[in-house]
Amino acid sequence: MKKILISITLLSALLTLSACNNSANDSLNVLNWGDYINPELLDRFEAETGITVTYDEVGSNEEMDVRMQLNTTQYDIMVPSDYMMDKWVQEGRIQALDYSLIPNYQTALLMNGVNDLLSDERYADYTVPYFYGTIGLMYNTNVEGLKEAVESSGFGVLFDQDSPYKIGMYDSPRDALGAALMHLGYSPNTTDASHLSMAETILTFANITAYGEDDLNNRVIEGNLDIALVYSGDYFDERYAHEEESLPINFAYYAPESTNVWVDGFVIPEAAENVEAAHAFINFMSDPDNALENASYVGYTPVYADTYTAILEDFELDASIFNPIPSGQTRHIYQYISDAHNETLLEAFNRAKSN
Repeated sequence: MKKILISITLLSALLTLSACNNSANDSLNVLNWGDYINPELLDRFEAETGITVTYDEVGSNEEMDVRMQLNTTQYDIMVPSDYMMDKWVQEGRIQALDYSLIPNYQTALLMNGVNDLLSDERYADYTVPYFYGTIGLMYNTNVEGLKEAVESSGFGVLFDQDSPYKIGMYDSPRDALGAALMHLGYSPNTTDASHLSMAETILTFANITAYGEDDLNNRVIEGNLDIALVYSGDYFDERYAHEEESLPINFAYYAPESTNVWVDGFVIPEAAENVEAAHAFINFMSDPDNALENASYVGYTPVYADTYTAILEDFELDASIFNPIPSGQTRHIYQYISDAHNETLLEAFNRAKSN
C-alpha cells in the first residue's frame, strides 16, 4: 500500500499557520526505516506546528544502533524494533515517555495482544508502538505441492536436507537461527547451548539456495526461489503493488503456528534536544486520521484497532495473515540477551553458512 495513498488536500489555513509559527529554533531530527512513513504527514506536521523535521533513513536496527552510539546527529525520535529497544533501555540510551503529552495514544484502542506483547518487556514505558508483524514463509504458488508442504511443515520446509525446492534464507543470525529454534520447539531467545547447537546443525545441513535480505521476496516472485523466509511487511508490500498495477499474484505468505512477532516503536533518545517536540510528533502520528493515512501508505499491520479494521475492510485482506497474533497461535518477541549472546549467534550462523 505504499503507493495506494489516501488523498489529502492541505487547507490554506494550515499553510498560513506554518508561515506564522515557523521558527528557526524549532526543529526535530527523526531517524526511521526507508519508506516507512507517509511523507505528506511530515509536511502536515510542519505546517500545523511550525516545527521543521529533518528526516533520515537506515536499513537495519544495527545501523540505527551505530547512529545512536556515534551520536554525530542528536536524534529526537528513532523507530527501532523490539530487541533494539530492549538493548537501549539496558544501556540507558532512551528515556521513559511522558504519556500525558501523548493523549491520542492514551485514548486509542490497541489491537488485541499488543498490550500483552509489551507488558512484560523492559521497554514498555519507553515506546509508543508503530507497526507490528510476523516472520514467515513467502512462497511461489505456481510450484506444485509447495502450499501443502508449507502448511504441513511450517519452518521445517526450510531445513529439509533433501528438499526439492529453491530456498531463500534471511541473511541474519537472529532470524535464521530463530526460525531453526522455533522449528525445533524452542524459544528464539534461548541461551541453552544444546538448543543452539541443534539449530546450527539443521541450518548447516539445510539445502539453502541463497541467503538474502529484502531482495528475497522479489526472487520468489521472479521464480528464482520457490520459498523464502521473509517479514510479513515485505509480503504485503508486494501484494499491494501487484494489486495496484493489476498484475497476477503468484505468491502467498504463511506464518507458522509458532513464530516471531516483531514490533517497531517510537522512542526518544536520552540525548534528544527537543523532547517536547518529540512527544508532539508521536501524538500527531497517533491521531486516528493520521494513523489511518499512514497505514494506508506503509502497508504494514497497524497497532490501533480502528485503523486495523478500516485497512482490513477497505483492501479485503486475509485476517489470518494480516493479524500478527491470531487466537491460539504461539508468538515470540525477540529480546536482547547480551553482546556475548549476539556474538555466539553470529559465530554459529557463520559456521553454518560456511559449511
